[in-house]
Amino acid sequence: MRKRKMQALPGDSQKRAENYQLPDIGRLKKELPRQRLLYQEGSLEQMKEAFADGVCFRAEIQQSIIDDDNIAVMALFASYWDLVPDMRRHMIRKGSEQLVETYLQRRSLGKQCSDLVKNRRFSADFLRRNAAYLNKDALAYCVSARKINLK
Repeated sequence: MRKRKMQALPGDSQKRAENYQLPDIGRLKKELPRQRLLYQEGSLEQMKEAFADGVCFRAEIQQSIIDDDNIAVMALFASYWDLVPDMRRHMIRKGSEQLVETYLQRRSLGKQCSDLVKNRRFSADFLRRNAAYLNKDALAYCVSARKINLK
């Protein structure tokens, strides 16, 4: 029995990605429907090309990445861009630990770092594992309020 190759996009999405053509970058930067199409039907390589050319997904697409728990796209997006503050809050409330960790390894949460450590759904182990990515205030909160030994 052959092992299935892990794909960034599941089933039908993989087929659509093979047929998707990257539109004009100028229009892609400005038009939400084109960004949505890139996210839904584009390949990771096409997204990488678009991000390198200055395309940044709008908040609506960022929310879809979080809601879909699309770790591969989040890793790529965070290599180029920050989430907008509202989407960082949304990720802290709704995103999986793996998605949050993927983002943290590439980008700072800024002021939302405090929201992360105050949210009890993130375990002490998760916070210990990611302590290097937390700011000074968040680390202090972990030690004082959550009584987490970060060493």
